[in-house]
Amino acid sequence: MIMNRVLGWFRTLTRESYYNCGKNTRIGEGTVIKSGVEIGDNCVIESGSIIGSEVCIGNNCIIGSNVVLKNCRLGSYCIIHSGACIGQDGFGFELSNSGEHKKKPQELQVWIEDHVEIGANSTIDRGSWRNTVLGKGTKLDNLVQIGHNVVIGEGCIIAAQCGIGG
Repeated sequence: MIMNRVLGWFRTLTRESYYNCGKNTRIGEGTVIKSGVEIGDNCVIESGSIIGSEVCIGNNCIIGSNVVLKNCRLGSYCIIHSGACIGQDGFGFELSNSGEHKKKPQELQVWIEDHVEIGANSTIDRGSWRNTVLGKGTKLDNLVQIGHNVVIGEGCIIAAQCGIGG
């Protein structure tokens, strides 16, 4: 483990983690950042969050505590509230010839455009045949679930405890 002080906060890195971090970005204690990550200028990533390999975060973003970002790209001026999980596998299955449910591969990404806000404990699944997309200026309340392959346009508002299946 390597501990580095950045603007009064601490970040925790494993020796194999190499990532690009912009100017004036603050990273909270206990945050895990995997290799190949790009973080823009003036971002805040609060403690306990996990940023998976190859994730790209634009400028002026705020990532709350205990957020998990994998397989995704965030535009600039995004706010992701605590506990959100973005870019994980969705609920996708295919019926095999023997009649059993087989996990359908979901290997694409989540694209979050500029000025998007995602509420606490919301989840957004990565795509299986196209990327999952949240358009510019879209706002999700707490506890919203967006399924794989869903495309949400610009300026949409989705209230708490809604789910949109992929």
